[in-house]
Amino acid sequence: MQWKLFLVPAFAVLVGCSDSASDSVADTSADTDEGDVIYADGPITTRPDDGTETVDATADTKPDALDAEAAADSASDAATDVADVGTGPSAIRIGEVRVDVAVEGSKVEFVELRGPAGTPVNGLTLRVISASGAVKSFSVGNAGDKTKASGLWVVGLASLLEADKGFLLSDGWDLPDSGALQLVGPGDALLDVVAWTAIPTAPSSAPTKVVEGTAAVKLPTGGTTGKSIGRTGADTDDNAKDFCILSQTPGAANGPCS
Repeated sequence: MQWKLFLVPAFAVLVGCSDSASDSVADTSADTDEGDVIYADGPITTRPDDGTETVDATADTKPDALDAEAAADSASDAATDVADVGTGPSAIRIGEVRVDVAVEGSKVEFVELRGPAGTPVNGLTLRVISASGAVKSFSVGNAGDKTKASGLWVVGLASLLEADKGFLLSDGWDLPDSGALQLVGPGDALLDVVAWTAIPTAPSSAPTKVVEGTAAVKLPTGGTTGKSIGRTGADTDDNAKDFCILSQTPGAANGPCS
């Protein structure tokens, strides 16, 4: 009987501890979200023996790599789009032509081209066409030459202060009193043409187009004029509308029509 009396209290004590632990678990479960499973370390949503999800240490860098790749693709597409709309040499146009029909001669004559800043000009050719259709060709630039920050590029005699590409009288640099000027790209592609005074005879070699619409006005004669024919705005494919007489401004923006 004494052994029984000793064991009964011990059992009662053990039972009492178990009830306390159960109460603790019950109290803790009240603070957890529905569906959480309670373990000794607190509420978690997966069983320890199920394993934990491994986080890839490179996961955070993958989106950056993908973003960089997407940005590169976007830049490539943009470059293609730019090429498609013609911001290369094909975007260059004749902006101003100084033809001396007075007494100063070839030393003051120049051709100013305009286009996007930094556009390569090597590979372009100016074809000067006389009234009879005779042609003289002059290269616009050398390898690596590009339009300046202003988008302008001046071709004339080397003695002309503003000339970016200069020639000598011995090279035959001269613009006729009445004629035309072609800007030609690789493969004889005609990029622009302007005729002044009168429409000249078409040359025998391609390209043969010598005017857009009607020829530009005739330049004034007599004495030092300082006048040129300059583009008034966008290219509308009509020389008479696109060009007017104005004060010459080689290497600078055209002024108002005179």
